[in-house]
Amino acid sequence: MAKRAPLTRDQKLALEMARECSVGAIRVLSHLMANSKDEKVRVKAANSILDRGLGRPHQSVAIENHEHSFRDLPAVQRRAMLLAAVSAVDAEIEVGAPKLLQASEE
Repeated sequence: MAKRAPLTRDQKLALEMARECSVGAIRVLSHLMANSKDEKVRVKAANSILDRGLGRPHQSVAIENHEHSFRDLPAVQRRAMLLAAVSAVDAEIEVGAPKLLQASEE
C-alpha cells in the first residue's frame, strides 16, 4: 500500500476545525432527526448519523451475462461494464447526497 503524502498546513487546520465542530454537527443532526416536520430531513439526518457512527454500508453490483462468465469476457467489455456500473452508483450518490446546510436551516 502506498504511503500518503504528509498533510499540508491547511489540511491540518481543516481537520482540527472539523474535529471541533463534530459534536455540534451531531447535535444538529440529532435535533433534525427528532424534530423536523419533513420526513426526508429526518431520514437524511438519521442516515448521516449512522454513516458516521457505523460506517457506510458496503454496496455490491451484480453483473449478469448468461452466455459467459465475467472473467471470460474481453478486457474492453469488462471495463465498459464496470464503468457503466460505477456511473450508475455515482448518479445515485449525486441525487441522494444529503444537503446538510439546507437541512439545518429547517
